[in-house]
Amino acid sequence: MNKEIISNICIPTISFSNSFDVHINKGKIEKLIESTNKNRTSLFLFPSFHDSHIHLKLFTETLSQILFDPDDDVGKVMDKIKDRLKDYEKGELIFGGGFSRKFLDEFVNKKTLDDLTSDNPIILYSRDIHTFVLNSKALSLIDKDMKKQYSKYIQKDDKNIETGIIFEKAETLLTHVLKEKEKSFKKDLPKAISILNSYGITAIHDMDGINTNITQGLPIDIITFYRKDPEELNPKDGIKLFLDGSLGSLTAWMEDGEGISNYNEKELEVLLHKCRKHNLRPAIHAIGNKANRVLAHLFKKIGKEDWRIEHAQTVSDSALSFFKDINIAMQPQHLLFDIPLAKKHLNGKEYELFRFKSLLKNKARLMFGSDCPVIAPNVIEGIYAASERIDPESKKVWQLKEKISRKEALDAYTVNCARYAGLESGSVEIGKDADLVLLDKNILNCSKEELLSTKILRTYYKGKVVFE
Repeated sequence: MNKEIISNICIPTISFSNSFDVHINKGKIEKLIESTNKNRTSLFLFPSFHDSHIHLKLFTETLSQILFDPDDDVGKVMDKIKDRLKDYEKGELIFGGGFSRKFLDEFVNKKTLDDLTSDNPIILYSRDIHTFVLNSKALSLIDKDMKKQYSKYIQKDDKNIETGIIFEKAETLLTHVLKEKEKSFKKDLPKAISILNSYGITAIHDMDGINTNITQGLPIDIITFYRKDPEELNPKDGIKLFLDGSLGSLTAWMEDGEGISNYNEKELEVLLHKCRKHNLRPAIHAIGNKANRVLAHLFKKIGKEDWRIEHAQTVSDSALSFFKDINIAMQPQHLLFDIPLAKKHLNGKEYELFRFKSLLKNKARLMFGSDCPVIAPNVIEGIYAASERIDPESKKVWQLKEKISRKEALDAYTVNCARYAGLESGSVEIGKDADLVLLDKNILNCSKEELLSTKILRTYYKGKVVFE
């Protein structure tokens, strides 16, 4: 029962021309034998995918949330909430998200949400999860001491009245309010993992601090990063920290003085020394070009091999050399949505956005992911974005010199992530875990049109079929 043979299959990472029989035993690849079948296969076997940056808890919770499209204006968001009001009991939290800058620019204040209901707290989050909007009921549930501590993140109008908008520290401020979602999370977790498997994903780097005990027995490998004080963690634990905000919320820490920083350079250095003292693995969110320059420089000064930068969305020419041997978790799909933001906010430095090739040339260690649920964990779309870099508006290549090959993109979704996580997966090799994905196209050499239409036919986890 522990043995299986996948017969007459093309493995493009080994050979484009030959077919193989893959022998699996006890969850491992035992043999790779050139097939004697003369009929050429039209199916292609690859290592299954990893997602290097995902919010598993938030993704699972979206399965029971109200979800918005990036193009939804205030009117459409309000209509979607109205349509679902009957599904909620009095006092029950109404939670949803996915709105973009378009909604935020039109949102006046909390009264917009108050007009929908005064009985239920409403909390909505932006597509980049860096801005939350609340009604008065939800605002009233936030601890008063927490409000004082994080007052600079709570927007107020010229009369010093809360508008209902919270930037950056929303998840900390709302911890108590959001506790009631725990029950639905545990119930929906197997479904969330099943969805990831349907995208060919069998390993993730979780940024929500998931207790991995509750995922035991589910077909996924997880390494997790906690949002806690370094003093509370054990050696080798991952810790998630935020240096700045986002381009969409205009809170990225930029060299021109725009944006915000949660730490000044001295505070950041002290924090990193604390991580080193406790032998932790920090994963630090950095979007703006100044955030990335400062962070990469400190990593070179005091960092360790398993430290990592999350996003590295904008990087200046002068900072590129600092990234040698630094682990970077990037999200190629975001490129397609952030090109308009770059045109609007980078002031002639649009070339600094998602510098995949430049970072590789400077020997950075790229790992790719999605930031799901900010965007769907679609690896095929990610490979397309990184290797084609097509501007959705102009239909032209955006910054040609930053394109990377399909193989480089695939490695960033597989072997690079596995190597960082210490997993025995990420490649089709004898002795490795039989974590595999069967596709209907060779994603390394098909046309870009065919690439986008590629179907996941089957996903294997430790030799067992977990999606078909």
